Amino acid sequence: MSSEPQLATMNDLRLTRDGYSALVLGNIVYAAVGFRDEIAVCDAFLRSKPVEEMTIDQFTRNGTYVKDLPAFVAEINDLAVDNEQVARLGRIRRPSKTSTDWGTSQNAVIYARGIIKYETAGHGGFKVSKTVNEKILEPYRNTDDDGIGWYEEDTEWAKVAASFPYLFTDRELRNAERTLRDWHPFEYEKVNGVVIPEGESRVKDEHLFKERHANDWIVISAKQSDEHEGMARCTATVGGKRSYRENGKDYVFEEKDFLVPLDEYRARPKYGFVIDPERHQELDAAAAPGM
Repeated sequence: MSSEPQLATMNDLRLTRDGYSALVLGNIVYAAVGFRDEIAVCDAFLRSKPVEEMTIDQFTRNGTYVKDLPAFVAEINDLAVDNEQVARLGRIRRPSKTSTDWGTSQNAVIYARGIIKYETAGHGGFKVSKTVNEKILEPYRNTDDDGIGWYEEDTEWAKVAASFPYLFTDRELRNAERTLRDWHPFEYEKVNGVVIPEGESRVKDEHLFKERHANDWIVISAKQSDEHEGMARCTATVGGKRSYRENGKDYVFEEKDFLVPLDEYRARPKYGFVIDPERHQELDAAAAPGM
């Protein structure tokens, strides 16, 4: 059994040659880089030179952002605990050339009998055997024609974690909870018997936005106007629907162009910009340049 990791404190912070705070965890160096109003967590392999001789151009942002240096230390400590828990779980990693839903695998990580995570050149995810897949919570269950479950690594992995929590670390389970609420909210609500409040699920909020504005003109594309300084030329359709072709048939939705102040458009909500016909001038399509 592995021992508990020794956690870092603010006193353990070291400085790179160009003055960025850093912490070492195993063979990885993590650096805290100020970015707008937050700190980006960056990482790099610890090679022959000491941290104090490294520069930030040797690091890569790993997609994690924290509010300040104490939060940075807490994040690295959480990673240390996660590494320790992964070691205790005893997952087996080995080379693999298995055919998967994402192409031929390069590696396989065995979590338990019937639960294998495959890594490919471009993507990856879990393959869950038919017998084990039957134990996946029903709203989360994916099933192919043979009863096997394939769960891609971006969001659907969280369905496996929620169904077999004893195979995952505390950090992974927290991430799975957030992932399910954000990307699979309706399944999450069924499993947990709850209603996710507005503002706490990306997909549910987008769904609500589309419901509320089903009959409004929503921008589908925009560009800075050449003829009207400080304005954006916005093309919109009712409900934000886009024309498409399917099974040899064209589905075309009426489009209209509107002028919107650039600053207003740039501050648009996450799920779409709704045109206000009382404020946003409609452009005559017949008079549009190039038409």
